[in-house]
Amino acid sequence: MGMTAHYSAEQPFSVVLALHAPEALVAWDLSREQLIKGLRQHDGWGDVAVWPVARGRGADFVRIRLGDDLSGTAMVEIERPTLKAWLEETCRLVPRGAEPDHLHLDQVIGQLLDAEA
Repeated sequence: MGMTAHYSAEQPFSVVLALHAPEALVAWDLSREQLIKGLRQHDGWGDVAVWPVARGRGADFVRIRLGDDLSGTAMVEIERPTLKAWLEETCRLVPRGAEPDHLHLDQVIGQLLDAEA
């Protein structure tokens, strides 16, 4: 199974994680902040949880659990240095704390009001 991650300044709080299986493509919207916290500690309950895993010397991973036990669960492991470097790139694009500056809420509200007219 393959995996891709996508980040956009247009949706600055989230990361889209797509799991590519032979039968289907499943996409999850994850919190960028949760992934950042998950680099160093367990974060999350319910449908999404992220935590670091060490396996011997230098084998650093981050494990992501998607789904709940009732509807099924997927576990994904990503090398911690790879995820950390990728998240640092997202923070260069949109620094932490600056996410609201990229939401363009006035534009969205205007479009909603125009649609109602």
